[in-house]
Amino acid sequence: MDWKSRLFYTSRSRLPITKTNHKYQKVTRMRSIKYLILGLFIGGVLGTAAGVNIGRDQPILSNPFSDQRVSTKMKDTGNQLLRQSGEAIEDAGKALKDSFE
Repeated sequence: MDWKSRLFYTSRSRLPITKTNHKYQKVTRMRSIKYLILGLFIGGVLGTAAGVNIGRDQPILSNPFSDQRVSTKMKDTGNQLLRQSGEAIEDAGKALKDSFE
């Protein structure tokens, strides 16, 4: 085996690698790394949007940029609390009234 033919053999497998195959191996590796980084970036963006929706107690695929703020959520929760406490006081008053009759 002369020195030129040794250039086209790998030390691991002794299989011939042509010049074009070796060039395409580098391109394929770079392409796979590029797609890996692109996939991680897109997954990170979608994961962040889903995490924001989960944190706001909204459906996962809803708009994460909607304008429902914490203050409006607190106001709605306060209104529900007042309504429920009023009903509880009325029920307690009726129970007291019935117990004295």
